[in-house]
Order: sequence, then C-alpha cells, then structure tokens
Amino acid sequence: MSQSSIPVRFDSSTAAFLTQEAARHGVSRSEFIRMMVGRGILSKSIEDAVAEIGAVSGGGAGGITAEGFKALMVNIIETRNLLRMISAKNYPEAVTEAKRMAQEEVERLFSEEVGNVG
Repeated sequence: MSQSSIPVRFDSSTAAFLTQEAARHGVSRSEFIRMMVGRGILSKSIEDAVAEIGAVSGGGAGGITAEGFKALMVNIIETRNLLRMISAKNYPEAVTEAKRMAQEEVERLFSEEVGNVG
C-alpha cells in the first residue's frame, strides 16, 4: 500500500502532548498520530453501530431484537476488520492494545453505571 504525506499543524502544547504520548507508547510522533486517527475512525464506526442497533431494536428498554443483534454482530466484525486493516502495517500491537483499552472502557462504563443506580 502506498502512503502519502498530509501536512498537519498543531499548537505547541498539542505538539508537546503528542510527543510525550508517543514516547510513552514507544512510537514516533507520526506513528502515534496515525494511531489516533485510526482510533477516531473506529470510534465513529462504533457510534454508527450503536445508532443502527438502537434504530432496528426500536430503542426501547425491552431488550435487543434479533435484527438488532445481527446488526450488532455485523458492526463488531466490521470494526474488528477495520482495526486489523489499519494496524496490520503500521502498528502490529494495535489489536492487543485495542482489546486492553476496550476492557478498561467497559469496566469504567459499568462502574459509572453502578454508581448511578439507586
């Protein structure tokens, strides 16, 4: 796959943050920015999936319908495949990192939900 360069400008504090985070992840600043773009694409894909599942399931509290479950599975697999495609060349550890981050986010979401009950 050929690559093209896209010049992007950041203010000094954002550039410093990107440099610091890249170092923390053990990658170049350019690689870190590519990772963040990939995560943004995945995030948008997940938001679209949630909206689609809500639409086909009627958005009610009665639970997910068979059609909603099918949409969920399609979107999960699509997101997984997108992650694999993005990460295959640029960031071989992306799948492991994505799983760890997903687990942390689910734990955070569930702990917030438990805190809101009652």
